[in-house]
This record gives sequence, structure tokens and C-alpha cells, in this order.
Amino acid sequence: MVELGYNSLELSIRVDTPVFVWGGSRLMMGLDFVIQGGRVYLIDIASVDIPENLMRLRGDLVNALINHILNNVIRAKGQLPPYVRQLNLEGDPCGDEILDINPEGLPGSEVKGLLKTAYLYHVLKSNDDARNALVENVKEALDNRWKPKQFDSGVITRVFWRAVDKSRGYDVFNRVVVRRVSANYKTAVYCINVKHLNGGLVARVMAIGITPNSSFSFKVMVKEDSGVTVDSLIESLRSFSRDLVEFERGRGVYVPKCELPVRIGFGSGRRWKTVLNLLESLDKNLFNELSNYMSRGKKVWGDTTIKLVSDKPVGWVCVDVKR
Repeated sequence: MVELGYNSLELSIRVDTPVFVWGGSRLMMGLDFVIQGGRVYLIDIASVDIPENLMRLRGDLVNALINHILNNVIRAKGQLPPYVRQLNLEGDPCGDEILDINPEGLPGSEVKGLLKTAYLYHVLKSNDDARNALVENVKEALDNRWKPKQFDSGVITRVFWRAVDKSRGYDVFNRVVVRRVSANYKTAVYCINVKHLNGGLVARVMAIGITPNSSFSFKVMVKEDSGVTVDSLIESLRSFSRDLVEFERGRGVYVPKCELPVRIGFGSGRRWKTVLNLLESLDKNLFNELSNYMSRGKKVWGDTTIKLVSDKPVGWVCVDVKR
């Protein structure tokens, strides 16, 4: 389909396991939320008109105010005031803070990020020069102890940058537009278990996630002179999915039964947001050297842990592509 100089396709996305797209905020128990009767009440204290009798309190004003809202406002009127969000708590609570969700649930930027990673992966996989440049770039970065963000900067420039003249250029993906067409989704609060693949528990965190069977549709528009084509995006996404699904199955974790499964959002893992899977297939020793370098701090960098809800990896969605 051609629209004002753009070719387009539609992506329909169905959530298979809870998806978490962090909005950047951490909500604190007793300050931003309380849990009662299997529900989480998220309260915007700054928007509440404080009753005069509570204003005279010298003690825990926040706790008294929350109890007032729950007991005198919600229960008395039988409805939620505009400054309160009510969400189901799926399972038991496991902490005193909650990672808040992106206000859009699943924004177009998250989908565009997936497409850009898949496109980079596919170009590197199918182009000898670009693939060799990736290996040499990582070797140089390790030799010079570069910062992590510098490891693939040269390769990213090689794939995405197009020069107009000696002083000007553009990123081809700036000419790829992703717009959300529809959204039918619910959210709930989940306890995410961070586990070793052998089953040992590492950590737990609560977060607001998009519930399974929620659905979204996005229109992807590609400018005709961008250097990127609709067909290349489709093939990139399918190739990326095939290789990463093979990796997930190889380590014995759950994969949904659908034509094009991918993992997105918080907790999906580094391989779904980078080209690490390709690097490992090209040079296993270099991949291990990179993993050791990135694990030099307290945090282990690698595939030894996985984030789960109800013993399934978070972030699985099923994608349907329509021209």
C-alpha cells in the first residue's frame, strides 16, 4: 500500500505472557500505593484534597490519608476517585515497590526499537563486510576497554547512516514511522521472579504489566527513498525471531506456539535488544571474552538468569504481519 510517498504494513500483536514496558517511575508502598483484598490501589497523593481533620495530624499523614481514601471515599461512594487507580494483584506481593508501566502500555517506540534491532541483525547476518566489521569493532573495543555503548557504534553507523554530502546525513530509520492503530489491553500487578536457569531464586520485583491476550495493532510506514523496504523489515523480523526462538528453545524455556513469536519490553533479555546472538554464532571465544568483560562488576552479564511470571519468561508476544 502506498500512502503519500510511504509504503506500509500492519503488525498485529497479541500478548502471550505478561509484558512490562517500564515508564521510569518506582512506586513506594505506603506512599504511592497500598494492597488490600488482592487489589493494588495506586494513589496520586498530590492530587488529593486533604480533609481539615487530617491536616491537624502531626504523625503519619500519608498513612492516615490513604486509610481515609479507602474507607471513606472508595467504599462510601462505591467508585474510584480520579486520583486512584485500582489493579488486580496476580499472585502474592513480593516487595515494597512497584515498577510503573509506560502510560501508553505498549508504545510505538517499543515496536520501532524491535524492528530496528531486527533489521540491524538481518543486515549483519546477510552482509559479509558488515558482519566482519562487527567482529573487528568488538575486538577493538575490548582491546581499548571502551564503554559498553561504544562497542557497536561503528557498525550501527555503517548500517543506518546515509551521507547527503561531506557534512550532512541521516539515519535511515528516522524515515520509518510506527503508529499505534488500536489497543485492547488490561494491566495488572505481577511479581517477577529472577531465577537462575537451574531454578535458584536470585531476586523478585513487582511491576505493572500488560495481561495475556491483550492485543495491539500498529501501522509501519517506510518512506520510499529511505533505503529500507517493507519487504526487508518483514524478512528481518522473521529471521530475528527464528534465530532467537532457537536460542530460547535451546536453553529449555517456554516459547509460545505461533507463527512469529518475539520477546519485548523489560525482562526480555539482552539478546532480544542487541545482536549478541549473532556475535556468538560468528566468534564464540570473542562472545565469551565480551561477557567476561561486561561481568567485571557485581552484576553478572549473560544468560545465566531469566525473568519469569508463573514459571514462564516475561515479554512473549505473537506478531501477525499484513501487507
